[in-house]
Amino acid sequence: MTGPARWGFFVLALYSAVLLTIELVTSQDYVHHFFTDIEGPVPFYAINTTLSVALLWGTALLFVVTAHTLRDVSGGEGVRRFALSQAAIFGFLGFDDRFKFHEEVGEWFGIGDHFVLATVALLEVAFLIWLAGPRVLQGRTSDFLRAAVALFALMFVIDALGPHDMRLRLSLEDLFKTWSGVCFFLFGWSIYTRCLDTLRGRDTLLLTPFSPGEHSLTDGEPGRVLVLGHDPRIQLAIARSLGRRGVSVELAACPRDAVACYSRYVERHHELPAGDSGDYGEALLRLLARERFGLVLPATERAMFDCVRRRDLLGSETPVHLPGPQAFEAGLDKAKTWQLAERLGIPVPTTHLLDAEDRIDETLRALDFPAFVKPVASVSSLDASEKHYVRYVADIESARRHVVHLIERHGRVLVQSAVPGRGVGVNVLAHEGKLLLAFQHERLHEATGHGSTYRESVRLDPALLDAASKLVAELRHTGVAMVEFRVDPDSGRWFLIELNARFWGSLPLAVAAGADFPFYLYRLLVYGDTSGPGDYRVGVRSRVVHSDARWLWRRFVRRTPADPVEDADSLGWRVNDVPLRKVLGGLLRALTLRDHSDTFALDDPVPALVELWRLASGGGFRRRRSNLPATAEARDTAE
Repeated sequence: MTGPARWGFFVLALYSAVLLTIELVTSQDYVHHFFTDIEGPVPFYAINTTLSVALLWGTALLFVVTAHTLRDVSGGEGVRRFALSQAAIFGFLGFDDRFKFHEEVGEWFGIGDHFVLATVALLEVAFLIWLAGPRVLQGRTSDFLRAAVALFALMFVIDALGPHDMRLRLSLEDLFKTWSGVCFFLFGWSIYTRCLDTLRGRDTLLLTPFSPGEHSLTDGEPGRVLVLGHDPRIQLAIARSLGRRGVSVELAACPRDAVACYSRYVERHHELPAGDSGDYGEALLRLLARERFGLVLPATERAMFDCVRRRDLLGSETPVHLPGPQAFEAGLDKAKTWQLAERLGIPVPTTHLLDAEDRIDETLRALDFPAFVKPVASVSSLDASEKHYVRYVADIESARRHVVHLIERHGRVLVQSAVPGRGVGVNVLAHEGKLLLAFQHERLHEATGHGSTYRESVRLDPALLDAASKLVAELRHTGVAMVEFRVDPDSGRWFLIELNARFWGSLPLAVAAGADFPFYLYRLLVYGDTSGPGDYRVGVRSRVVHSDARWLWRRFVRRTPADPVEDADSLGWRVNDVPLRKVLGGLLRALTLRDHSDTFALDDPVPALVELWRLASGGGFRRRRSNLPATAEARDTAE
């Protein structure tokens, strides 16, 4: 914040304190004509109303200038329409504040005047959803808007529900209005400055669709992308990322009623047989030949596995995001990940690879508990329809039971000592082993070993980035990947946990923070664009709302940090022990709209509403059961 801005905030805070003090020691009637409503023939009489009117009209003027600036900018039509809508909204609010239109309209229709303001607020929400969206509402722009909405809501609540004789009612109502006016002005100023940055080539997010150039490296239609697999978080992140740039996104290998199918950015859904069916490959080939997509993106591990098994059949006419054989094997086979890391000098936890010939009891007795029992591969050709998860074991008896089961089922199993710390992911986009984009996030709430319910973008750690770079370079990987680490903040020690050469479940956080992996992957694979994008924002948080509610339940009601529960949902995992003050701080962030949701987006609200309806109907919180002692019910879940 600049010096003049600091002084402005200081003066406004001092003014607010003076106004509250005057009403506190006198009355509403005393301050009414001096600080609040304007009455009589004098245009600029009440200080507070004069200030709020100037802020609202100033905001409207900023949006008029923004719309005028973008009038000849290619791709800026959507933002220009949004700016004109905001000029109309804030222009009206300024006139209403000066001449009290909403009171007169309310009296004319015989309704509470606050309903008139509520109608204007709903109209503004519609403009934000359909004309703006996340590509406009990013960074400080979003922060200013959230603060303005919260303050405006407090003003509205006091106006609608506060008793007329409530102590400090008038001053609080008008001060919330003034401070919301300040935040609205900063909201308009932020968009205007981004508009200037757009003209200078510093900010392209205001422009849509993406214009890659004259030549395409694909024989299909570059503006069409097919997303395979069923994971609503990944599907929605990809669809929104590309759809906001004018790319047509279509889905397949997922149910027709999947949550992602309700997104405004999903154009079509294609029926395909089950991935383990003999007809799947043939049906997919017919679909690709018929529709001529510019790119095919397997979104989940299961979809990636199905395509890799048919790599030779897919041919080269349509680009498919598939890692090379070496990268795929290293990502799928945890034993190969562990061996590769040891060869490159990357720290890994104490790990044992066991099969039927090994002395299981002797190995387990030498292991420190708690520990993890890991299937060598989450998905295998033996039972490709089912995904297998890592299980947390607290003692040797539990470990022996699950080790024997997995050896009987798969022939091999990994047993790995648990290491202290928190989960950290380094997400990358690479071309032939060279990093083009890197993003790091930290798990805040961990409910199971295969994902987080709440996480935050953090700065890249040089040591972790170096380890990820070594792995990607060794594998000469092209595409996206997630490298997962365990980091102990107390000792500073860290260990590699696994490598996944595919999209990950917390992809919505990366996109929200500006690390737009789907879009940059699209540019790389379709247009051969290897230019590195800019930096991302740190401190951005996103949560899976219904899963985080389960985390809170298990953390504070079932007390599972001290009592691991072995069932098909928890797989023996304990939720991580987060201090109460941090949990309450996270909830406060959510209530003040500072956090993102993996499924909700302002410009695409329907998928989240569908998900909420299904959860409210009882379908989302029922406990899953499995008749396999070491395997969760088949479902696509990724971190």
